[in-house]
Amino acid sequence: GANIKEMLNAYVLSILITIGYNVIDLINASDDTNAPVVTASNKVTVTKFREANAPKTEMMNAYSLADLFLYGYSVVEIIDTSNIIVSGVYTVTDPNKQALDTKPQILKSANAPVTEMLNYFSLATLMNTPVSYTVSQLKQASESSDVLEANKVSVSKFRTTFASIGVALNTSLISMTGSYSLAELVVVYTVSELAGYDSTITIAQFYNASANVAQMMAYFQLA
Repeated sequence: GANIKEMLNAYVLSILITIGYNVIDLINASDDTNAPVVTASNKVTVTKFREANAPKTEMMNAYSLADLFLYGYSVVEIIDTSNIIVSGVYTVTDPNKQALDTKPQILKSANAPVTEMLNYFSLATLMNTPVSYTVSQLKQASESSDVLEANKVSVSKFRTTFASIGVALNTSLISMTGSYSLAELVVVYTVSELAGYDSTITIAQFYNASANVAQMMAYFQLA
């Protein structure tokens, strides 16, 4: 057959993919420095493969997850591909890249977009060990229009999730107070809970944050 390097120099990548050239073989040919060499403009990249609709299974077998996310593959694409089974065998050969809907920590380590992670996994999964996204990371991602309304975070959702994964109130408030204002927190947490966590919060601060007056009167002694 024709030399793969000569084919890369002669034809657009999409044609080579269509007629069955394998991604790994094309990468090896592109990287080979022995004559004949593939010209710089014809060398392959993740972006070129993506634009040429290279099979996602072959891309996952050839590149790291971090590279695939960096150049635009989505969490859904990667997870769906990781679950393809033919004749009882995963088409993605690396066990660490198989069934990634059960391995969110691997996706996080590969810098999967947090916005897409919020749209795919439950908040409890993302916050719990071993994934352990921070409140700050999730809050920032949630502000993107890419996150569906139903998946956006809130003080209330964070409080419920912390409780569901067994995080103590004061431990959770370390993260919450670093990401939310007192005015945002008093809507969900009581004065006694917040003052119990941080005794330096004054009655004036609670008042300015529109905290519940009855709760302030119950907690603070009248002067």
